[in-house]
Amino acid sequence: MPKANVILGADLLIACEVPRPHWTLLPFRSIEVGDYFGMIDFTVYFTAPAWRESFGRVIAEALAAGKVVLTDPEAGASFGKGIIACRPDDVDAAVARMVADPAAHAAQMARGQAVLEQFSEAVFAARFEALIGDPARGRAA
Repeated sequence: MPKANVILGADLLIACEVPRPHWTLLPFRSIEVGDYFGMIDFTVYFTAPAWRESFGRVIAEALAAGKVVLTDPEAGASFGKGIIACRPDDVDAAVARMVADPAAHAAQMARGQAVLEQFSEAVFAARFEALIGDPARGRAA
C-alpha cells in the first residue's frame, strides 16, 4: 500500500472535505506539472468509465517524466508495454512488486520512455512526408 498519494486536480475531492490522512490533494493549476512529477514515483490513472481522453496526454506526460504508469488497458492502449495495464484493485500489488524489485521498476520506466519514441517529432515528420511527399522538393508522393 502506498505511503502517500498526491493528487493534482483534486478540486472536487477538496470540496467534499472528506478526511484522507495520507492524501495530499492539490487543486488544478496549484503547482507546475514538473513539480508534481517530482513528488511522485508512480502515476495511477483511472477515469470514470464514460470519460476517456482520445490519446492519453496525462499518460504521455507521466511517461516522459520517467514515471511508471498504472492504468486500465483501454486508457493505456496507445502506449502498449510502456504502461502497466491493470484494474484499480490490482494497483497496490503492482506497486508493491515494483518497489520490491528496483530492476523491474527501472525496466518499466525505460519501456515507458521508449514507447514515446513512436510519437516523436521525427516519426511524425516521416509519417507526414510519406503521405504528402517531401515539401522541400516540391513534389507529392
